[in-house]
Amino acid sequence: MERRQPLRTVPDKPQPAHDPDELMTYDDVARLHKVKTHTARAWACSGDPRLPPAITHGKNYVRFRRRDVLERIDAMQRGELVPA
Repeated sequence: MERRQPLRTVPDKPQPAHDPDELMTYDDVARLHKVKTHTARAWACSGDPRLPPAITHGKNYVRFRRRDVLERIDAMQRGELVPA
């Protein structure tokens, strides 16, 4: 029986930095805030200051710009933004 060579593994590549203009879904925003998706949707519907204004295209396409979401999170950590 012939022995097979072990598979070569590709060295881990560093992950690229996220594009600050990347558009994020409710799921992405919820993951950053460490809450459920339903909570992120409720914040957006109520105008909660934890989320920036959404970018909408049509009725069902709602996105948030990564840069804006991260700025809101930083402001909350510095105490400059108080959630409702």
